[in-house]
Amino acid sequence: MIFRTVPLTRGEWGSCIVVGSTVLLWSALLKLTPDSLLTKLASNRFINEDEELKSKLLDGIASAEGKGKPAPPKDEPTETEPDEDNDNDNYQQV
Repeated sequence: MIFRTVPLTRGEWGSCIVVGSTVLLWSALLKLTPDSLLTKLASNRFINEDEELKSKLLDGIASAEGKGKPAPPKDEPTETEPDEDNDNDNYQQV
């Protein structure tokens, strides 16, 4: 036996299932909560995942990975990406 594991008891199995199912119950309660109640909560404490994070540490890491070159903006295609607007650029017309 490499890892020296032992089987779980019934009580341990039950506690694992109860703890794991709390996430499902919590998400079900949130989905059933009306939007009018959710708008009353102070949402400025929550993280906005759509907002781009500005951080000197992350900028330093990105510049170190790019060997001093800043990363291209996400909206502009890079040199390795094909241009989506004009798919026939590489073909000669006869």
